Amino acid sequence: MKFLDHVAIGARSDAATPLVLQSVLQQFGIRTHLYRFYQTEHVRDFFARKGVPDEVRFTILCAHAGGPNEDPAIHYDLSEQRDGDVTSPYGWEGYDLKISKETIPDLVTNAKGTLLAMGCGAGREPLARAFLKAGYEGYVGATEEYIDGESAFVFTVNLFYHLMAEERDFHWKKYTMAEAVERAAQTDPDFDVGTRPYRYWSPQDLGLTAGAKPIERRA
Repeated sequence: MKFLDHVAIGARSDAATPLVLQSVLQQFGIRTHLYRFYQTEHVRDFFARKGVPDEVRFTILCAHAGGPNEDPAIHYDLSEQRDGDVTSPYGWEGYDLKISKETIPDLVTNAKGTLLAMGCGAGREPLARAFLKAGYEGYVGATEEYIDGESAFVFTVNLFYHLMAEERDFHWKKYTMAEAVERAAQTDPDFDVGTRPYRYWSPQDLGLTAGAKPIERRA
């Protein structure tokens, strides 16, 4: 990565971690765009890159995740207007938006670059495969069902620390995405649910064509 490259962060409405992460990445010289999700349409617009600069080639999902190995999911706590009147202060209800292998083909309509999902177990194969099939060139996440929250933050910061290495005055070393992920994962190699479970998935890892998209999308 270079100075002033663009990164987008998608986060729930009340999360504090993305604000801190945005500040750190900006300290590294990265243009960091934070998007807050309140309703499903905000998530759809984010994955359609509406309002997201075309220069963004790295996207971060700051959200919880979980579920069984065969069907993990990323979760966003959102709000819904049961009466359909979004101008009314009444009738709002909370709900859980589940981003899974079943919903990704419908939600992700304009994928570009690399996607990092910070949540627990979000780096398991079903999610990686679905996001890569949707068109991302690379996917990063933790393979363990539970990940320490502070470790997720530390991994993400260290990942960008290494991606920006070539821009520092006395380093001049360029790491590939896979190399940067591997180094960031070794920040705390002795903690089973710390940084170690994070891994990088490429389309080739899953026998996919880079930048592939699903043949059909639900209307």
